[in-house]
Order: sequence, then structure tokens, then C-alpha cells
Amino acid sequence: MKTTFSFPPVPFAFAIAFAFAVTGLVSAGEISGVVTGEGKGAKPIEGATVRVHAAWMRRGSSPMCPTCWVDCQKSVRTGADGRYRIEGVSDDLVFELLVLADGHAPVFVEDVDPAKPTPANASLKSRDLASIPPKQVTHGHVVGSDGHSIAGARIRTVAAPGVDRMALTDAEGKFALVWSKPAQTMWLRISAEGWGSAQAESSLGRDGIPQPLEIKLSRGVTITGRVLDEKGQPAPGVKMGAIQAQRSFEKDLPFVEAETGKDGSFYLFNVPAQDELAVYGKMESLTGRGALPVCIVNTGADEETVQTNDLVIQRACTLSGQFLLPDGKKFPANSRIIIGRDVAWDSKIVDLSPDGRFECGGLPKGEVIAMRFPDSPEDHYARSVNRGFEIDAPNLSIEGTLEGDVHDMKIDLVWKDSKTWQEEMRRQTFRKRHAEFLKEASLPSEKEESFITALVQREDAEIAVANSSFPSNAAYTASLRAAGEDFEKQAKMVLGEQAFQLFLEMDKLNTGKNWVGQYLSVRKGQSLTADEKKALIRSVSHHMNQFYQTHRVEDGKILAQEDRRQWHHGEYDALRAGGEGVLPPAKLMFFHEWVERTRAKRWEEIQVAYERR
Repeated sequence: MKTTFSFPPVPFAFAIAFAFAVTGLVSAGEISGVVTGEGKGAKPIEGATVRVHAAWMRRGSSPMCPTCWVDCQKSVRTGADGRYRIEGVSDDLVFELLVLADGHAPVFVEDVDPAKPTPANASLKSRDLASIPPKQVTHGHVVGSDGHSIAGARIRTVAAPGVDRMALTDAEGKFALVWSKPAQTMWLRISAEGWGSAQAESSLGRDGIPQPLEIKLSRGVTITGRVLDEKGQPAPGVKMGAIQAQRSFEKDLPFVEAETGKDGSFYLFNVPAQDELAVYGKMESLTGRGALPVCIVNTGADEETVQTNDLVIQRACTLSGQFLLPDGKKFPANSRIIIGRDVAWDSKIVDLSPDGRFECGGLPKGEVIAMRFPDSPEDHYARSVNRGFEIDAPNLSIEGTLEGDVHDMKIDLVWKDSKTWQEEMRRQTFRKRHAEFLKEASLPSEKEESFITALVQREDAEIAVANSSFPSNAAYTASLRAAGEDFEKQAKMVLGEQAFQLFLEMDKLNTGKNWVGQYLSVRKGQSLTADEKKALIRSVSHHMNQFYQTHRVEDGKILAQEDRRQWHHGEYDALRAGGEGVLPPAKLMFFHEWVERTRAKRWEEIQVAYERR
């Protein structure tokens, strides 16, 4: 077994997101009940899986994602009498359970309160897959790297409304997901005890029937290391985590956890191979001891062991301040904020006093932090903040660099109805995205507002197009082109021909940088030299229209891909002649394949978001 070494980098970024695993609440409750079949005389179901799917605060508010509480990792199987018991859940939360069993349709059990004596029983309706139309069922098979079927693997659907949320493989490693309305593509996340997690994509065949899936799991990599305190002594009882450092829709696997032993050592099993992982110490386990910065680890081949250098606990920082409501109003009881780390899957929930004061310790020094403020009172948003922090409009959070203890932070909140505020944030986002052009064009304020309106309307049109036709449908390209033509007419009326051409050039350059930047962040071992990166950005930037215009679909495949690839090869030959550098064919092919996958997934996400609106 090969062993490699990885060293801690400069302390990593610290930021908020909508989903973190949080363990800041007391875990003293339990949930129990019975799972049976449906109807009179229903018999108990043995071996059913009961899983905590989501949770909400019983009192007060929290900006926590409902499916991201640490209790949402818990599941049990029913006994021969159909009974189950989930212990150690937070008694501050109310839960939603997901119940699954072979030969039955999954069911949700809502409003499960550990503080109440009422059992959380579930009745499952039997389901005969043979009687369901083939177009409404996705079949799959999960095997290990040794070729043997894996029983009990969990298959979770992602951003796919109208389909079973989860399925479990049977003794033969087979599973089925039932649809009410099949989508062109669907992403699955697969996990099993003793195996590394994986993602898979399901798609429809020419006949509209979901293609069967063959999914292979590997053992993954083991990461080991040792945690020391500030005096160089072993630090036992530190909860360690590992998660992908670069996460996206196509690359977002579950985090892995472990705890240091008496000698400070830890072992994180079944993490992804050939990937870049963030290894970190969870803040809740370091209370009173300090903070442990993120260590970036590059994993090797499957079944290897990667050893980190010693990880040393550092002095932690404290952040305190006050959220201020308009007119000196008080916050409702049990209001909270959430402070979390960007790369590490780690955060804290902090209580607000009635006058909005808060204090949070245990934060690493030298990192960017962010806070998401309360959902209650509703429709209150940050208007201003001091101490060098900024308001992050898209994520409705507050961000800043923590170079030491920060006290007397002030965050002024303002009331606005959510729709008005969201539209203002969209406009602010477009201003930020096109700040360089707006500075160069020096538009009068009235024209600038009209131009921002045109950008917002273009985005609305693109969302509508994505909702009415899938990315792999020829109608999508035609509709998107029409939306682009409408925007061009409107923008030219506002900017004039010369300023509009300047906008196009700068917009394409930004688009090229964004595409190439995202590509490099998920490159899976690929890399580009400075010249190769420059060539790729320049080509994509100056020829975005040609890159997307040729689009013909058959059997769900984009037949124009090869034409575009040949065009790009010619483009790079021209760049090489001009001394710009050339991208090797293998790297170019990898880029094209990634672009096609990403475009399809991105518009699928937009469609789901549009439907939910």
C-alpha cells in the first residue's frame, strides 16, 4: 500500500453557504415508531429503512438548510416486529422522516417531534414495478470494484422533482426509481458502507425510456494524520472531516468524519481517489482548545493511504457584534445566525439576544468568514455593515477577513418585501459582474439603469427558455438565439452601436474566463500552462457564438460537437502561429466534453429553479 504526504497550506477561506452540517444543539431526544403495510390487518415490515430526511427549529428561527442538520445523517432498520428507534437526535428540532422498503413506495412522515410521546408510525403502500410504465422507472445496478453486487447502497436523486427521493439496492445490488414525469437528465449520488461515494447521470433513450445504469463503486482512499495542541502534545477527541475542496453540481460527494484517538491520530476512510480534499477539525470539538485550519490533501489512486503532516491547533479568534432592526425593534425569542466555513463542511449556530447581540468564538485567524442572518423577522435584509465586512448580495450573507478578535460589529437591517429585495440584489449582481464595462462606457445613470434592466430581462428569457425546452433539444438553441436577438435590439437602443460592441467583447472575455476557471476547478487531474490557458480563454471569448450555434440532436446526442472541436483545433493552430501557444488535442477534447456536460446540467438546474418559483 503506497503512502504519500501532504502539508497544510495557508489557512483556507471561511465563508457561508446554504448547507452545512451543524452540531451545535443538544442531542438528547429519540424517535420511535412502527412501519407496516397499508390497510386493515396490515403486517409489520421487517428491514425497512427509516431515515431522518429534514429538520426545522421547534421555536424561533434558523437560516440552516432543512436537510443539512447533522441528525439528517441518521438512519435505522426496522426489526421483525416493524419497530424502529432513532436515538440521540436534537430535542430542539422537529423532523421529517423518509421510510423505504423493498416492494413498497417510499413515504414521508412529517412533524415528528421527539418531545411528544406520539410514535412516528408509517404505512407503506405496496408497489409492483412490473405494472408501472417503463417510461416512469429508472433501473440500476450497483457493483464494487471487485465486480460483486453491493446490497444496501443508498441512491439519492438530486434536483429531480417528481421522482423518488431515494432508493436502496436489494440483495442483488439492483434498484429502481419511479417517476411521475421523467426529465431528460437526472443526477444520482450513491453511497454504501465500506465504499467510496460516487455520482451518476441518468438520461432518456430515443424511445423516452430511462437508460438502465451500471454504477461501480471503489474503495476510495484512506487519509491519516495526527492532531497536536499548541504545546505539541497529542489532541484526542477532535472530530475531523474531509470533503472535496472544489464542489459543484457535477462534483459534490458527502463529507467523511472521524475522531482523533488518545495519541491524536485519525483515519478517514473511503474518501474519493484522484481528488483534492479539505481535511479539517470541526469547531464544536475544539471549544476551549483553539482552532484547526484546513489542510488540503491531494489523494492518490484507489485503495492508497495518504498521510498528512502533523496538524497543529492554533489560537482561535472571537467575533462579536449586533444586528440592528429598524426603529430599535427587538428580535423574536430564539433568533439565530449561522457562521460557517467555505471549504470545510463546518459551521456554528449562534443565538441572538433580543437586542440582536451575538458572540462567537473558536474561529480560525486569517480567514474570510461570513454570516447568514435570521429568516425572522421576515423580509429583513442587511443594509450596511462595518469593520471591513461586506454584504454578499447573491447569498444574502455578510463576509469579511478575520485577522484577529473583532468586537462591536454593527449590521443594520432594513425591511423590504422579498420580491423587491431579490430584484434589487439581481440588479446589484449584474452591476458587479459588468463593473469593468460600466466604468469604461461611463453611461449616464438613466441609461445605466435601462441597460441593467435589459440584462435582467435577458436572464428571465433564458430561464423561460430552459423551462420550455431541455438543453439537448434543438428548440432550446433556436429559442435562446431569439432571446439573444431581442436583447441585442434593446441594448443597442440604450448603448448605441459602438458601446454595444464594446460590451460584447468584454462580456465574451468574462464568459471565457468563467468557463475556463470552472473547468480548471473540476479538472480531475488535468492542468494547463499559462499559454494554454490564455489560448483557451481567448478562443472561447472571441467565438462564443460559433461555439453554441451549431446544435443538432439525435438520440440525445449533440451531433455538432465534432464540428466545433475541429473548428477549435483550427483556432489553436492559428494561435500557435501567432505565438500564443497551443492546447494539446487530449486536453482540448477533455475541455469540450466538460463544456457539453456542464451546459446540460446548468440549464437543468435553472429549469428546476424556475419550476419551483
